Amino acid sequence: MFNKVHVFLVILFLIIANSYMILSEIAKVLIFMVRPLKSFRENAIL
Repeated sequence: MFNKVHVFLVILFLIIANSYMILSEIAKVLIFMVRPLKSFRENAIL
């Protein structure tokens, strides 16, 4: 038997886990985009 608080905590945990996965994916994409720019800038200076 579930009480309302338990269900709420489970839903909250799922939302947090989901947003964490989405944020990590966005961070990967940003790092992937920024890294070539950095190396290009260093090559331009050299």
